[in-house]
This record gives sequence, C-alpha cells and structure tokens, in this order.
Amino acid sequence: MPDTRKNISFVILYDNCGKKPAFSRFLYNYHVRKISDFIKNDPGLGFSLLCFTAALLLCQLQRLALYLSFHSFFANIGPADVFWCFIKAFVFDASVCVTIFGLPLLLMNIPGTGKKWLKSQSVFFTVLFVCFAILLAADYFYFPEAHRHIAEELKWIFNEMGFFVSYAFTKGLPALTGIIILSGAMIYGFFRLADKTENKRKTAAYHITKLVLLAAVLFLLQRGGFVRKNIGVADVFKYARTNEEAVLVMNGVFSAVNISRKKTVQVTNNYPFDEAVSAVKTLVLSKGEKWNSSKYFPLMRNSERELETAGKTHNRLNIFFVMLEAWKPDSIDSLSGGKTGDTPVFDDIVKNGLVFTNAYATGTRSIYGFAGIFASLPLVPGLPVFGYGLELNSFSPVFRLFGENGYSTSFTQASHSDSYRMCSLAKAMGADGSWGWEHIPQKLDYKFTPDYGYDYETLMFAADKAAESAALKRPFFAAAFTASTHSPFGKLLDEERFNKYPNDSWEHGYRNSLRYSDWSIGEVIKKARHEGWFDDTVFIFMSDHNQHVSGSSDRETFHIPLVIYSPKHIKPGRRDYVVSQLDILPTLAETGGIKQPFSSIGRSVFDTSRPGDRFALNSYGGDDFGIITADGSLRHNMQKITAFENKTGKADKDRLEARLLQSHRIFYQLMRQNRWFGTDTGTDGSFSGIYNSGKK
Repeated sequence: MPDTRKNISFVILYDNCGKKPAFSRFLYNYHVRKISDFIKNDPGLGFSLLCFTAALLLCQLQRLALYLSFHSFFANIGPADVFWCFIKAFVFDASVCVTIFGLPLLLMNIPGTGKKWLKSQSVFFTVLFVCFAILLAADYFYFPEAHRHIAEELKWIFNEMGFFVSYAFTKGLPALTGIIILSGAMIYGFFRLADKTENKRKTAAYHITKLVLLAAVLFLLQRGGFVRKNIGVADVFKYARTNEEAVLVMNGVFSAVNISRKKTVQVTNNYPFDEAVSAVKTLVLSKGEKWNSSKYFPLMRNSERELETAGKTHNRLNIFFVMLEAWKPDSIDSLSGGKTGDTPVFDDIVKNGLVFTNAYATGTRSIYGFAGIFASLPLVPGLPVFGYGLELNSFSPVFRLFGENGYSTSFTQASHSDSYRMCSLAKAMGADGSWGWEHIPQKLDYKFTPDYGYDYETLMFAADKAAESAALKRPFFAAAFTASTHSPFGKLLDEERFNKYPNDSWEHGYRNSLRYSDWSIGEVIKKARHEGWFDDTVFIFMSDHNQHVSGSSDRETFHIPLVIYSPKHIKPGRRDYVVSQLDILPTLAETGGIKQPFSSIGRSVFDTSRPGDRFALNSYGGDDFGIITADGSLRHNMQKITAFENKTGKADKDRLEARLLQSHRIFYQLMRQNRWFGTDTGTDGSFSGIYNSGKK
C-alpha cells in the first residue's frame, strides 16, 4: 500500500477542518517522521548524523555570534561575501568536528550492540561536545582581546587553570550555564530517542559496508577533501581574500587544535619591555626613517629612503626576487674562492652585483626563510611557526606593501603549491597570484623526476608573469622559489655540463643540480634582456637556508649568499657587515620607494652606517635562539647561554645576551598581544583597530 504521506500537496494550505496548516503537517508527517524512522531502523548511523549535524550547527552559531557581536571588525565584508564565508566554513568545521568526534561517531555503529551501548556513546559524545562548546566560548571571549582566533594559547590552558576557572564563574557564567543546560538536555534527548529505537537486524555485509564507507567519509572530511596534504590553518586563504574573511571562515577550535599539534615551548623572559624597545629601536633605524607615533605598535616605522645611484633616485624599479633552495656560499666559486666552475652564471652576477659576504638565515628550513624574507618575521621560542599560527597575527608583508603601491605581485615555487602551504601564504600576504609545480608547464625532457620540481620551468614561468606586467607598463614584484638543489638528486638532463660528477654521493648530486640551477638563472637573465625589462629590474638572489652539518659553527650553519644585481642602477661592490633575512623587508621598501608604514626588526642592507650595530637572529626551533654579530655569536635556551663564540676577541658576552633577550622580548610580547603591526590608533596610542590586510 503506498505511503499517502508522500502525496500531500503543497497547494492545499489548510486541512478540511481549517484547524491546522497542511504545509506544517506535511513537514512534520514527512520529514520529521522520516528522520525518526531512519534512526529507528539504523540507530547507530542515525545518531552519528544527528550528532555530527549538532556539532556543525554549534560552529555556525558561534560564527554568527562573532559576526553580530563584533560587526565593526567585519564591516568591510559585503552581505554576499558573508554568506559565502558561512558556506565555505563547512570545510574547516567538518574537519575539526571529525577530529574531535570521529571516535564516538564510529563507535556508535559497532554491530551487535544495544541501547545501553548507544546511550554510553551518546554520553561520550556529549562530554566531548561540552569541551568543544567551552573552547568555542573561550574563542568568543578571547576575540576582542587580540582580534584573532585562539591558537597556541590552547597549550597553556592547564598552566592558567586558576584564571580560566575564575573567568568561567564570573564573566563567562552565562555561557557556562547555557552549556550545562544544553548538555543535560542533549543527554536526556539522546536517552529518550535511544529507548524508541528498534535495532532491526541487518546483514553482516551491510554493517561492514557501512563502517567502511563511514570511515572513508570521515577521513576525507578530516583531511579537507581529496588533497595531498591534510588541511591546515594557512589553507583558509584559499577560501578567504582578507583577514576579516579568514576570521569568519575559520573557527577557533580548528586553529587551536591544528596549531597546538606543532611543538612550541613556553618561555619566560623578564627583560624590561620598555628598555628592550628603546635599545632595539636605536640599533635598527636608518637615516631617512622615523618611528610611528603609536605607543601600541612601537616597532612600526615610515621610510623616506629611496635607492640612489649616480645621483638619481628611482622609486618604480621592478624587483625579481629569487629565493634559492639551500644554496651554500662554499659551493659558489666567487664566494668561496673555489675553481669548480659549477656556478659560472652566478659568479658573473656576483662580479657585477652588490654582494653581501656575511648574510645569514633565520633558520634551517624553507618556511623560516620564507617568513624572514617576505614578512620580516623571525623564528622565536614560545611562538608558533609561520604557516602554523603566527600568520594569524597582523604584520606588514612584502607582497601587500608593493601591491598597495601599484606593483603587480606574484609568487612561484618549484615544488607543489601545498609545500609548506607557501602559495596559500603568499596569497594571504597580498600576492596577486601564486603558483606551484602543478601549475607550471614542463618544457624540457627530463630523465629524472625529483620530489620538488624543476628550476628552469619555475624561473621562466615567474619571468613570464613579470613580462606580462612589463608589457602593461606596470612595475612588478615577482618572487620565485627554486627547488632542484633539494635532495633526492638524479640525472635531470642528458647534457654533459649538468652531469660533471658521478651521482654517487649527496655532495656530487647537489653539485650537478647546482650546475643546472645556475644555468636556469642565466636563461632568465637572457629572457629579461631579450624582452626589454632587464634594465629597469633589480634582481635579488638569497638562499632560504644553508645545509646544516652536525658540528658546524653557527656562522657556517646559517651563512647564506645574498647578491643584489642591477647593472644600470646598483654599483658592483662587496659589503662585509652582518645582514640577515630580516633586513630584506626594509631593503625592498627602499628599493621600491615604499612610503607607508611597516614593522621590522631589520635594517636596510643599503645602509652602510653603524656596521657594528648590525646583528642577525636565528633559531634551530624549540627553545633555541641565537644572535650573530661581526665580533661573535651566542646561543640561548631562554634559561641560560648554551654557546658563545668570540670571533674577533672583542665580543662582549653580556652585551650579546642582552641584545638577544631584548629582541626576543619585543617580538614575543608584541606578537602575543597582536601589536606587531596595525593602524587606527587613538590619540593616546591605545588600540582601536587592526591592519586590514585586504584593503587596497
């Protein structure tokens, strides 16, 4: 006999007695009863779907509360974009919901269990749900303090338990009360619903198929879909164009859980903050720069410096920046004094460019170099790594600065775009476009497929993007990241010049790849000359890091090449004072004539005054922090000095330690409080808004 409930018409609005709307009865009879029947027939799957939906709805309710309560923060997002932010948020909400609730959702579907088992798992889910709700509430109350979601703060919750308990029973009491009432209602509702289930027998094949499919769906939801790498915080910028949209798409539990997986350490640095700020400000300010008047953002500055050559100033030069994968100064003849002939192109660039013989990286991994070069952010003990939480703070990235000054901006990397999520990060930092290996057409017939892409295609692709801007008479900032000098190595091309050494060791494989990478750089230079944009372009070559060798000194470990090459505008020369990746942002601001504020603890490499004040900060990660100066170097574990080198015999250990602790205290405190960079401060220097990274 057919189910007459399916034949209720939407046209008939009231029943024959005129007492009850037929449409409402349709919703109840058809949909509500269908859901009830589904749960009765397969209670495990029904409960799983019900619980998962409840968790997703809670995320959206918290998101709505953030949007309504802090509407001024989201004022630049139009209504249509707000709607799509709520839709796009499903990817992140689903991922964290599976991370938190995946186990009870699967356990609910164990075959052969009864109502008591279903009730126990519903209690398990409710306990997790309460914790989930508390974290969302904590994120809501934390938001006005830093204008971002909670991140690494989750790691320190147990150390501050007294504060959280006190807060929960004072300002957070209404939310806590609501969560308790909600959890009680949930358990009561689950028990009532479980008592009504019928546990109809299903075949073994049904149960196995259901479990496999459910596990597969949960796995994909947790990963963020069919992706190469598990979804992370930085991926929010694939779905959001501005910081405000990113905040709306993200949820605090997702950011806290993902970032807390990365090891950071809690540190104590009691160096007087105001004294640290005063000392560091004196060291890093160049002539032609001035500090912003804001007390809330003490490291912000403005620059009137412009690149000067032959008595002329140029403020619309193109910039082509190449971040070299693990290039070592001792492998480059012009820097090491060797005669291998492995880098003839680069040797010519060094000869005709401005070379810095004491340049240092911020760390030993590519993402550390990426953050140091393009955002002037060091790797600091106690703070998350860039790409895993630090990027949630406001800062002044190179791409944004140039984009807001009329430049086209691009980032191209030889490896896949999800490698360290650099493409997503570049877009978040203001790049007009970012591309990885999967986007770059292969032009040559390679004999070996590396893990991280080909330098020739990468550099030529980046050059094509630069040429497009040049053709439109628009200045460009184009950045490219090579990869062929990353192991594993193999025979890339048949040509003998790329296979000078037998591929029998890491060093020989590296040098063969170095010869290919060097040739690739030469091809880009030829292309720029041929297409007519070479003369008005400043080429900058800098490594992301060196190759760390056990037992080597800090100077060897962090030493990297840096050459600035523009024959028409920059005189060739050699500078021996200490510079670092943190100095690149103010250097680029000077090269491009950027007048708007930026924050950095570095100093333009073109500033030849006070060479003794220069220093480089670096870290291996964890609680390690180091400093290198012309006279010596020092390492610290944020409790005591762990290493000290007196290179010239003039290094003062106490002075080096003080400078290191000053730098750490400034960056650590300002980042924790989201005071590194911002705008819209009151007359007293108090905070009243943050930098809108999406504003043009």
